[in-house]
Amino acid sequence: MNRKKLRSCMLICIFLTVTGLTAVAQENSLTEEQKSLAEISALAAIGDLEELKPAIVDGLEAGLTVNEIKEVFIQLYAYAGFPRSLNAINTFMDLLEERRSRGIEDEEGATASPLSESVDKSAYGAEVRAELAGREEIGEPSGFQVFAPTIDRFLREHLFADIFARDILDFQTRELATVSALLAMTGTDGQLRFHFQAAMNTGLTPEQLRECIEVVGDAVGTERTSSAESILNEVLGESGATSNDEQKQQKKFSQDSMKMMSGTEDKFTGDVEIEIVFRDNETASYSGAYVTFQPGARTNWHRHPAGQHMIITSGTGLTGTRDGRILSVEEGDAVWCPSNLDHWHGATPNNSMTHFVITGVKAGENVVWKEKVTEDQYEGNTSE
Repeated sequence: MNRKKLRSCMLICIFLTVTGLTAVAQENSLTEEQKSLAEISALAAIGDLEELKPAIVDGLEAGLTVNEIKEVFIQLYAYAGFPRSLNAINTFMDLLEERRSRGIEDEEGATASPLSESVDKSAYGAEVRAELAGREEIGEPSGFQVFAPTIDRFLREHLFADIFARDILDFQTRELATVSALLAMTGTDGQLRFHFQAAMNTGLTPEQLRECIEVVGDAVGTERTSSAESILNEVLGESGATSNDEQKQQKKFSQDSMKMMSGTEDKFTGDVEIEIVFRDNETASYSGAYVTFQPGARTNWHRHPAGQHMIITSGTGLTGTRDGRILSVEEGDAVWCPSNLDHWHGATPNNSMTHFVITGVKAGENVVWKEKVTEDQYEGNTSE
């Protein structure tokens, strides 16, 4: 490697929604089906139908059945409302029709067993709510239960009886879907606190819930999940969880934490590969990744609210700013990009370039993407 150089200047690069240095044993990891279900629930809860369609396809390919995905949307209306639920169902219906037209037949899966007419829904629902809360029974009504008893009856007889009794999904899966939806929405911290505990009472581990936070953050943006780790840590403290799990989570390194992905056309020009290394957390407001640009590849114009460090690890590259200046970089160079400076960077026309970036995070945001860099801008022929 060439002698290291320090250049205080403009730049660097990449959108990091990453899995982090956290790691757990395989038995404490979410399955691919669970990850897909979490992503589907989160996207449906915020009404992002454009991203929901490919997430559903991924879920079907991961092993979720048609009826399992339907059931997520049915449950979701109790937490996100009928409009979100119905929009998701209609999107799913159109997607299945499109897939059938191409000769793809998806597995329908099991249907729900009927709830016996002799069941006392109020008593059944109270038992389910107590089980989720980790109690023998729910205490005397208080708070909203007294202020609005009708909504309390709906919770017992409809949500925790009519819906939770449907055996297409077990309680653990329903809690995973619920937590994912609450993570994606805003203003739901109180409900998220309850359902984090309920999810653990159904057998989900703290490590799996942290993984769920990451999956949902990747799908809907980390600004929506920025306070979730703190809430989960508070719940763990209140529940008397041992510090052993925390120690394991901090010390072990997951094989999945080095995650590879291709740069998307809406953020890059050319062939770009991203190797995610670590994400920001409640005590470290920065994230990191390796990014490899093939010859001629580059980022869109973008800026970083909290700045970014870039270290060139191989090859040669370029970075440019709005005033038309372009800086050449090579292996061993270190570059600092000040906060909120519009810039781009990538490989030279004839050489590839790999850099490691450490990106600051401010208010849950680490990059603001803008328009593509034109050929003239890349070649230095114009400043705009």
